[in-house]
Amino acid sequence: MRSRGFEKKWVVSQLGDIRYCRRYYVCPDGHGGYSPFDKRLGLYKQNSLGMQQWINFACAKDSFEEAVETIKVFSGVHLSSKSAQEVSEHFGELIDKKQNEETKCIFNSKTRPKEPNGPKRMYIEVDGAHVPKREKDKWNECRVGVIFETSPEENRRPKNIQYVSGIEHIDDFGKRLFAQAYLRGCTTAKEVIFLGDGAKVNWSLAEMHFPNATHIVDFYHASEHIYEARLLKWDEENIEGKNWAEKQKKRLKTGKWDAFINGFDVLPVKTEWQRKQKSKAINYFLNNKSRMQYKKYRDRGFYIGSGMAESGCKQVVTRRMRITGARWCDYGAKAIIQIRCAYLNGDYRKLPILSNSA
Repeated sequence: MRSRGFEKKWVVSQLGDIRYCRRYYVCPDGHGGYSPFDKRLGLYKQNSLGMQQWINFACAKDSFEEAVETIKVFSGVHLSSKSAQEVSEHFGELIDKKQNEETKCIFNSKTRPKEPNGPKRMYIEVDGAHVPKREKDKWNECRVGVIFETSPEENRRPKNIQYVSGIEHIDDFGKRLFAQAYLRGCTTAKEVIFLGDGAKVNWSLAEMHFPNATHIVDFYHASEHIYEARLLKWDEENIEGKNWAEKQKKRLKTGKWDAFINGFDVLPVKTEWQRKQKSKAINYFLNNKSRMQYKKYRDRGFYIGSGMAESGCKQVVTRRMRITGARWCDYGAKAIIQIRCAYLNGDYRKLPILSNSA
């Protein structure tokens, strides 16, 4: 490369617009140029490192328009919403790329890092939420995983919470989730508990990547099946039906399995539809019996509800991706999901160091 001398550069910083001169180099064949000083400053799209942090933080919380308004009010720096979108999507893509690289390393025996020391008790919860697409009445399925720890000897409050998300096939998300859990020590943790609803894909994921964990069906999801089954005999507001459902919930929660299964005998099978629905309800519980040992779980101090995952869907998806009027292309949705997770995980300040692009 040959020097073209000193050229001026315009940068958007936290203190406003800055102009400076630096040496600029170009290829002999005229294809592209390069400034070592720009790269050293970590610039991206004319934005300084500090401004990139502000943009990522603001865009993780609010719409692009509201993000630039917040930056303008508190700093006096004017940005376009398009510029903010480009910066945040760029770093969201970098996070996604970084996690994919970590996943590849962990699933390769030659490059897999040594297992870190895990906590005494680690929880992994999974759920999903819809992200609206630009096409009318179209949605992307966003999978959300939550990894956290508790101390059995102390209070059971979650700590070291990490959100992991991906708009991708369940197999790819399973690998992503395992890789992040691996880096947290899931293979060396004393206890690992996997919580999810009754979706078969969740249990396929659990059996594939966390076979040695304790698998638990969310109790409240199981309760929904009880309340749904009661409608085969009683109306929605019928007191007798509600009492039956509450009794069934108590039997299930206290480990009275035989009494619980026999409790479905009161449901009618006068029509073929009733017979199929009753059989479906009972089979749901029989198929998940090994994941519904709630008395044993409670005796060991385990959570039996996947409230952290449900909350994660609201925190990651609802509060950012489903704000009024939001519609997403695939690329933008995948990128901003990662920015949102970084914000919730407290990692947004690390984002600019992922790239030194000028």
